[in-house]
Amino acid sequence: MKNFLFKVLTKAYYQQNTGFFLVLVIGAFGLLRGDDHKALADLGMNSLPFLAMFFMSFWVLYTLKAIQFVLKSFTDPRQEFLYLLRLLPWSKQVSQLVVIQYSLLQPIIAYGLFVAYRGYLLEKWTLILVEFVFFLVLIVAPVFWYMSALKKPNQSQNRRTLASYFNLRFTKPYPLFFVQYLLEDQKMVLFLSKILSCFFVVGVCILFHTDQYDHRLISIGILLAGLSHSSIAPLYHSFEHEFLLFGRNLPIPKLHRFAKMLITYFLLLLPEFILLIRHLPHEVSWVYFPGAVVFLLGIVLGMHHYRYYNPDDPDSLSKVLATGFFLSLLMIMYHIPVVVPGLCMIGVSGFLFFRYYTGVEYRVGEE
Repeated sequence: MKNFLFKVLTKAYYQQNTGFFLVLVIGAFGLLRGDDHKALADLGMNSLPFLAMFFMSFWVLYTLKAIQFVLKSFTDPRQEFLYLLRLLPWSKQVSQLVVIQYSLLQPIIAYGLFVAYRGYLLEKWTLILVEFVFFLVLIVAPVFWYMSALKKPNQSQNRRTLASYFNLRFTKPYPLFFVQYLLEDQKMVLFLSKILSCFFVVGVCILFHTDQYDHRLISIGILLAGLSHSSIAPLYHSFEHEFLLFGRNLPIPKLHRFAKMLITYFLLLLPEFILLIRHLPHEVSWVYFPGAVVFLLGIVLGMHHYRYYNPDDPDSLSKVLATGFFLSLLMIMYHIPVVVPGLCMIGVSGFLFFRYYTGVEYRVGEE
């Protein structure tokens, strides 16, 4: 049973969020040095409010992301067999789901152990105990949420919402279809992606004034902000494959389809554009902003359209993301305007779309 749940939930979770973890690693260990992590951990172990507001808030957000994935797996029509778990004895259900929850939280547990180790060096036993109890709650509490969901299969199908009322009475343009899907069914993924992306955009703008930097620092933040949407791109493919598969047979020119996808991602990136306008340092010319828009759009479009070429290989995608990151970083460091890699990625996206869109095949059971 453990191996079965591991493959269906844990393994699938890490595969579908490969890009998300790659961005976290690049952001955490690319922008911050080892001494910075030690200083933050020491600050958290010396101040419970800081520990709660900085570390625990991020750990809660990550846990909510994992919970959202598990609950979505329960309601996925292809995985409704998971509801059979409720036929097991109560103690068996709890033990199996605790193991799954523990495996899903491995990244934050590992970092939590590092923070606790810094507390051990500082002899902050009370805060170490608080952190231990906190993680115990993060592991155990969601299990009862899962068990409650297992007792109410397909509950979402019987729920009436205000959004469903408007959906039946008003039509929407195509670029809003996926945006609404994210707002209604993938709130946590959208929220976490936007929090991380906006953090990079605002963070580099604030960091700009702390030393002698130029526009390259802003470009690196935009690069990381774009990669933060790696969890949204597969959802777009899943949304199309599950709800709009018939659309491929409609007589719509490919150029119009590509333009609508571009508009969809432009709408999703509006918060980043607004924040960049609001916080762009005065030392950076406004001529830089249009190139930054093209660069950010190129990154997310590149991640999306690569999946038309290779839809079901997370390992290959992670390698492509890493290669694209370092190539873009190299171009930024050599003062190449960001509009150049942005246009290149949009051009490659267009080629992949026109070449592979109609022939892409998703593996059965894959998102």
